[in-house]
Amino acid sequence: MGFFSAVDKLASAGAGSRMPAKGAAQVKASAANANHLNRLAVTAYPGSGAPRAKQVQAAAELERAVGKKQAKKLTEQALQRVGARPKGLRRWLG
Repeated sequence: MGFFSAVDKLASAGAGSRMPAKGAAQVKASAANANHLNRLAVTAYPGSGAPRAKQVQAAAELERAVGKKQAKKLTEQALQRVGARPKGLRRWLG
């Protein structure tokens, strides 16, 4: 993930960084959380290559972390990243 590695590089920058240490820590924590949620979403969708028990576990953890609606949205985005067509109106409008 190019964006998150760039954020990580920015967050761990040394003396040349203009960002305060507190802000850098927040950005780094946010990127780590997004990476974790993305890994869960990719594991949770059917056809990901993960065993069924692991898919169910990832889906439950994702739902616990962000809620049912956002979990469904993240899983749908993960499916689209690997080539699936969008559902609903996004199929024609998005």
